[in-house]
Amino acid sequence: MRVARRGGPLVKEWHMTSLSRHPQWLRAAGALAVLLLLAILPGRASASCEFSGRTGWTRVQFAPPSQIMVPNGAAVGTVLWTSPMVPADQTTAVYCDRTTYGGIVNYIGSAVTSGATTFPTNIPGVSYRLQRGSASSYLVASPADYLTSGTTTFSNNTALQFVVSGPVALGSTLSAGQLAHWDFGGGVGTVIVFQTSSSTTFVGPACTVATDPTVVTMAATVTGNLSGSGTTTGTTPFAIRLNCSTGSTLSITLNANNPISTANGVLRPTTGAGYASGVGVQIVNPNNNNSPVSFGQSIRVGATPNGPLAIPFAARYYRSTGTLKAGKVSATATYTLTYQ
Repeated sequence: MRVARRGGPLVKEWHMTSLSRHPQWLRAAGALAVLLLLAILPGRASASCEFSGRTGWTRVQFAPPSQIMVPNGAAVGTVLWTSPMVPADQTTAVYCDRTTYGGIVNYIGSAVTSGATTFPTNIPGVSYRLQRGSASSYLVASPADYLTSGTTTFSNNTALQFVVSGPVALGSTLSAGQLAHWDFGGGVGTVIVFQTSSSTTFVGPACTVATDPTVVTMAATVTGNLSGSGTTTGTTPFAIRLNCSTGSTLSITLNANNPISTANGVLRPTTGAGYASGVGVQIVNPNNNNSPVSFGQSIRVGATPNGPLAIPFAARYYRSTGTLKAGKVSATATYTLTYQ
């Protein structure tokens, strides 16, 4: 190439002979020009995150029971089980140079929309959520969560909840292993892995109530049979009747609202016009020498049979405090069945 002035601005003249004589030189120059051009192009800005100090990703491990019972007709949103608050294997910290987005990535079920707090498992009708720090705070699906610029320390404990999300496939087992991971961008990736250490099977109730409610009709008595505080009379046997299938160990717990005595199993009866006063209704356990039940305390029934089951109890009048007056006596207790 040569440059000549022709009465005006400089004009470049290209000669094809020069191009043909120095092809390698031109290719090298072209490559150099490209490299120089790439070298001066500005890089696109991106967030950068890294673990602080000697920390790295960590793990939270939950230990669900071998079986979780799904109540009959459990509505969507019913909490089937909640773990204790569990710490991570170690406290970890992440430094980011700007706001960086991320969140929970479901590992065992289908993906959910950003910001969701309930994640499906591989069992139809059963989902899970991760409670973090407080009872009303749940981790959200990526990328709705974020880290601000600076250092974020991950130190709060986490609880796992299994919840009903539809008709549950009873008898299905959730294997031990990874549930989800808490990921963020900026190059840091996974911060915490959430997993279970044991398998759990979701089962239906081993027993159904054959008669509900259980109504106990007590024989009439006279006030003279209740001579002093704590005396009893008129014991009436009754039973809670169930239909069961084998494979579970059953316990029953009786409860009462505002009882006269929790430890002595004394129900507070209805008050008002026409009702007796100075008397309560005591529940006793004939399988334990007619000793009073304690409200809120579990009573072991044993292995469930394949068929009808009657759990025996008895009710009797109990002289409480205050003026003893004749009248109607009506009281209510509730019970809870527990399976293992």
